[in-house]
Amino acid sequence: MSYFRVIADIAGGTAPADDRLESGIADARRRLDETRGKNELHEADLRWAISVLMRRLTSYRSEDVCRELDRVLDIVETHRHQLPNPHDRFALMSRFPHLHDVLCEHQFRIERIADAFRTIERSKGRFLSDYLHRGEALPAIELDEVLRFFPAGVAAPTSYLTALVGDSDVFLVLVTSTGRVHHEVVPIRELIGGDGRRADLEALVGRAQHKKWSVKRLYLGDSTSDSLALLAPLVNWLDPTALGEHLVFCPDGPLHNVPLHLLPFGGGRLDDAVGVSCVHGIQSLRRTLEAPPSRPGRYVAFVAPSVDDYESAERGEKDRSKLEAIHASTRALEKTFGARGQVFRDERATLDEFEACGDLPEHVVHFATHGLPPRSPNGPPTGTPTATALDRAALALASSSGLPRTVDFSDVSYAGRLTPRRLLDMGTDMVGGHVTTMCCVSGIAEEGAGGDALGLDWAFLLRGAASVLSTYWDIDAVHASPFVTRFYRGWFGGMTRAEALSAAARESADDRGYHGFCLTGDWR
Repeated sequence: MSYFRVIADIAGGTAPADDRLESGIADARRRLDETRGKNELHEADLRWAISVLMRRLTSYRSEDVCRELDRVLDIVETHRHQLPNPHDRFALMSRFPHLHDVLCEHQFRIERIADAFRTIERSKGRFLSDYLHRGEALPAIELDEVLRFFPAGVAAPTSYLTALVGDSDVFLVLVTSTGRVHHEVVPIRELIGGDGRRADLEALVGRAQHKKWSVKRLYLGDSTSDSLALLAPLVNWLDPTALGEHLVFCPDGPLHNVPLHLLPFGGGRLDDAVGVSCVHGIQSLRRTLEAPPSRPGRYVAFVAPSVDDYESAERGEKDRSKLEAIHASTRALEKTFGARGQVFRDERATLDEFEACGDLPEHVVHFATHGLPPRSPNGPPTGTPTATALDRAALALASSSGLPRTVDFSDVSYAGRLTPRRLLDMGTDMVGGHVTTMCCVSGIAEEGAGGDALGLDWAFLLRGAASVLSTYWDIDAVHASPFVTRFYRGWFGGMTRAEALSAAARESADDRGYHGFCLTGDWR
């Protein structure tokens, strides 16, 4: 029987009997023998079909599924690197939906954790990895290779946690700088109940984000729940003694927007036990560790409150304090660097001035303005119903007409919007530098078809920034400004970025100004 007909039955909701499935597999294998060595993409299609049919048999071996899907993934990776257009690469990846998580699921079942680690890492950060390595066709990084370069590249005990969010499970692998490997599968239904699908997790994270994660109770179906406590199983399987002093987290999908450091852990929060930063993939981590840690020697800052901020400040002391805090966020930089930098304030803090700065290698680039996320609960930005995350995420700088008003933030025609797309088009070199975006929701990302976490963080890393300090939600400048100041003071006072972040958090514990911040990239 033609495998096409069996696949069509499955797509139509029919559950074929084993004899029909076996017949379809035999037909696909016959066709595979005929095409082997002639057309690799057709071979991948056939192997994908065989894996689909296998998984519907009453009894099958995960080893057989892994063999077919491993070959599919190898073919996809080979052909992906041969496509110069990123959109074509994304289209190729989407030809085999759920390839990575189905393969990872079966690798976990048979305890092939090294293979699962490779699959997880091959699922994410593809464009970023390609760009940072100038399109070079990079082989997948094997776990044993990580166990060599990771301990050698970190001075203090450090661990690396990588995740893959499948349709019904979250797959996690922890690698420590002492060479230990731990793994866990967390069913999504154990996190949020119900059917426990990825879409449900995405909905939860979206709701919690808009509640700043600090609201104790969120409405989920017919019950109220603590959003942070719901997600605690993502970390409470970890052995505190294995984590070391710092945890580098490589999230996936909706987990990019989860403040992992705030999850309940060991009677407190995770960041009570270990410092936490993020990275966009093992290739990015390796590139980070290839260069020695450094501190920028210059800075440039853009401080652009809105017209509404100034108008509100005229009406009340609370709003005046907010405006003062926005401007005060650069004081630590001015004190540290003196004349080795420049601050553009108010009407001078334009997108044109930023572009005119040209390359900014080994600079601290500081933004204190308003931000927009790559996905808005109110729909796409004004004027572009088909806007992508590269156009929606933005920092609102001044334009030639002056400071922005609130209504300008989501209008893509506003000339002061610094978006990921605009940043990439500029070609600004930020190699070895650091970016702070003291702006609302500046660290929120939306997953692209290639597994990249599309947003402002991603764009700054593409431009070569070694690290980015950004935010998970709408921050209060009155609390955020002192936190950022403490971070700078600690880092340029001799601490590592991670140590400075933890010290600033301890000093800010009373005002909670640090909760919404995330450090991505180099933590050293």
